[in-house]
Amino acid sequence: MITQDLSQIIRRQVADSIDVEMVAPSRFEISTPFMFSDGDHCGFTVTHDPQSGWQLSDEGEVASKASYEGIDVLSPGRVERFRKLVEFYGLTESKGALSLP
Repeated sequence: MITQDLSQIIRRQVADSIDVEMVAPSRFEISTPFMFSDGDHCGFTVTHDPQSGWQLSDEGEVASKASYEGIDVLSPGRVERFRKLVEFYGLTESKGALSLP
């Protein structure tokens, strides 16, 4: 019971903190209450292409933020683990941008 109540509180607070802005007819920018270590909010975009459908992308922000911390997620020592994680979660990676069709 307590777990369920806490779960509902967290869902409500997180959902209330998500902002969706339409910046073009087929492009939405989503900001979340989650933050990177530098204080920037973690966000992503949702775009629609008539041929490929809806796509959610971080547009390279995760890899970029990691590089600011001195971490190259695509370096030879990490690339295989990175690709396995991407594949496990059903993502695609292109030039450091993570996407979910």
